[in-house]
Amino acid sequence: MFEFSGPTQGDAYHRHAATIAAIESALASAADVDATAITVSMADGLVMLDGAAPSEGDIDRAMNIATLIAGGVVRNRIWRRA
Repeated sequence: MFEFSGPTQGDAYHRHAATIAAIESALASAADVDATAITVSMADGLVMLDGAAPSEGDIDRAMNIATLIAGGVVRNRIWRRA
């Protein structure tokens, strides 16, 4: 007999992996942002964007994309490269 015991740690891992993959895919396919040096990670439900981008516009656009997908729990650690 199968009993549902609620969400597991594995479920959280899969949700994090799916969120990261969705953000990475959206950044890679966005024609209006250079996100080649931006990495996406996630810890404790918080999405983190790290790396470098060539302009403030690219940083803002990357944050907008990640926020739309993750629901507003995104930390920006992207710096503007010269």
